[in-house]
Amino acid sequence: MQNTVDQVRQKAIDVHNDTADEFKLRYERLRSNPFADAFTYGRAKLDQLLDDVIKELPPGARILDIGCGTGEHLVHLKRLGFRIAGIEPAPFMLAEARRLLPDADLRSGVATELPFEDESFDLCLSVEVLRYLHREDIEQSLREMRRVLAPGGKAFVTLVNAYALDGYRVFHRFKEARAKLGLAAHPPHCEFYTPRRVERDFVQAGFDKVTSHGRLWAPMRFVYKVHNRLGEAVARRTNVIEDMFTNTEPLKRFAGHLVAVAEKSPK
Repeated sequence: MQNTVDQVRQKAIDVHNDTADEFKLRYERLRSNPFADAFTYGRAKLDQLLDDVIKELPPGARILDIGCGTGEHLVHLKRLGFRIAGIEPAPFMLAEARRLLPDADLRSGVATELPFEDESFDLCLSVEVLRYLHREDIEQSLREMRRVLAPGGKAFVTLVNAYALDGYRVFHRFKEARAKLGLAAHPPHCEFYTPRRVERDFVQAGFDKVTSHGRLWAPMRFVYKVHNRLGEAVARRTNVIEDMFTNTEPLKRFAGHLVAVAEKSPK
């Protein structure tokens, strides 16, 4: 089992190291037009929810970005006056983050072994990172987040909905089957969750007040696949209604993004 867990983790690091330049371009598109394509639209949805969470933090709160990538979220958080730190295992991504934020506390490392003292942060965020890890690593990462959070601190974590209506789970299984037959390279691991399982895993890691949120009505990804301009036109008209739609029970379990916001109990 441990070899499998380690291999899954290393695959995730290698893939993100190889795509550092691609992510830089994606975030440039996001800054210029959040409706440009399915990636930018989905990330904009996550960023809106994150902004709602950080509004509740006191001025100068300490924030750790776990899997900070090229540092895009940290740049935004620093501009808002927060004290920031990041951890990233992919060397090329970490190098770009350090270029953008030369004075920030950015360290090489993994989510399962955070190189920070207990109760060091008011918020831990991990956007589109833990999904690539084996469940054993995800559970350990949640325990590590709780350890480094101060009492009353919060975690903001994204995962992949098992029943998202874009059919990604089926597509991923298809890619795995092709790889086993030697017809394609093995895709990165993807761990699928339901809102109930998310809430259960956070509680087992010691968190309180766990809330799951749905973001991005998954069929929108199909619209973008037809043509990005068609996706943009539809998204601009349905944006506000879509958020209300995807965040209600039971519909959030079918959304493209699954987000957990969990609090560590105050002392």
